[in-house]
Amino acid sequence: MKTVPIFIAALLLMMTARAQDDEQRISSKIQHVTVFLNRAQINAQARATINPGVTRVIIDNASAQTDPQSIQVSGKVSSDRGEAVIQGVQFRTNFLTKVPKPVSLQRLEDSLRIARDTFDVLNLQKEVLDNEKKMVLANQKVGTGARPTPVGDDEKSGRGGSRQRIRCRASRRSGHHG
Repeated sequence: MKTVPIFIAALLLMMTARAQDDEQRISSKIQHVTVFLNRAQINAQARATINPGVTRVIIDNASAQTDPQSIQVSGKVSSDRGEAVIQGVQFRTNFLTKVPKPVSLQRLEDSLRIARDTFDVLNLQKEVLDNEKKMVLANQKVGTGARPTPVGDDEKSGRGGSRQRIRCRASRRSGHHG
């Protein structure tokens, strides 16, 4: 009586192992890309050597935006292997797997972040300089009769506080201290 459950368990274990062996994951390599106004055509090629029997071939890096009707599959059989039959083609997207970003995209995103930070710092510096210019022009209009101090002498005269503040903010944003 105990041999039947053990036999069934062994059979299930062998079927599970065989199902895993009959699956082959491969990656395709892009050969050519044509960009149109509303879409792009990507010609990619994947090569695999498949053992005799039924094998499910999974192409891992296919785009989620692939038009399933545009997929073409063909195969070549070596003369000593006999013939092969493609039983079917399916396109499915696994939304649970997280696709890592290519290194080139990560570099571009980092460069974009750095450029935005630099842009923010430069805008802040421009704002401070515009305010200083307005203040100098307003002081000249008052006309106290005293000789105006050149703008370049701000730090000597003690009026360089706003520039010091902007330098501190800029160094904090860029990660430099000094």
